[in-house]
Amino acid sequence: MIVVETKKNIIYEVLRDEIVEGNLRPGERIVISNLASKYEVSQMPVREAIDRLQLEGFIESTPHIGARVMEMSLDDLREILMIRMELEPLACKLSAPFITEETFTQLDEILEKMAQCLSDNNHYQFGKLNKQLHITVYCAGPHKIVQNLIKSLWDRSEYTRNIFRVNVNRNKESHEEHLAWIQALRNGDAEQAVEVLKKQKRTQFDKYLEFLEQREMFKGAPS
Repeated sequence: MIVVETKKNIIYEVLRDEIVEGNLRPGERIVISNLASKYEVSQMPVREAIDRLQLEGFIESTPHIGARVMEMSLDDLREILMIRMELEPLACKLSAPFITEETFTQLDEILEKMAQCLSDNNHYQFGKLNKQLHITVYCAGPHKIVQNLIKSLWDRSEYTRNIFRVNVNRNKESHEEHLAWIQALRNGDAEQAVEVLKKQKRTQFDKYLEFLEQREMFKGAPS
């Protein structure tokens, strides 16, 4: 039983990472027999991993067709980003009193790596560090339900984001906002930190949705 559970969890983690990273794209078919053969397991742990991912909104299954990576509509994405706009400032406020000097050292190290990524034009890695920075702050406190909700919603919006090109100028602006955000937390000013975060999220999400809406508008236009 332990072996089956371990295999199921491994396959779940691998599939989830592949979807979030954009290696498995929205609408792409998930063939259970192929995965079972690839990972040298029976189809049962693969099915259970897919069922779990379906519950989390990453995969959809249709009778007689099979499983596919979930295709997210703009309305779905707007709703997820709207919820994140409320939850992430809440998580920041809740976690602020629990951020230790050790955590601030970790945050400073992440910020330094992000600055280096901007210098190296490594914007893919910048995005991964951006997520790490935010999650490190949100997980400083004991509020596991809020933290897990944010992680799930972040991943669901992130796998869509990875399909599209990176806005380099926005990353530079975002880094300045991150510096101000962490400084406010270091100063013990949770209210200011929350305001900085709200502004940063609002700007980022608005630009992202604007880009996607324009893309939808021209999707059917002749080339």
